[in-house]
Amino acid sequence: MLTTSQSQESPADRAGRYLRMADRVRNMAWRATGHEVKEAYLDLAMQWVFLADEARRERRAANDA
Repeated sequence: MLTTSQSQESPADRAGRYLRMADRVRNMAWRATGHEVKEAYLDLAMQWVFLADEARRERRAANDA
């Protein structure tokens, strides 16, 4: 669930938050001992990066309009 402050974030702010989450999850992957757990964390990190890219595209589209 989004808080009021998160729902009012700019696309650039969202992209930054998503990238920070990707970094946190990658750090979890480094500390994970099981291969499957490590893979799951890395997959999740990739999804956060994808969301950051989407937010960046949204920002660019808004700037081009």
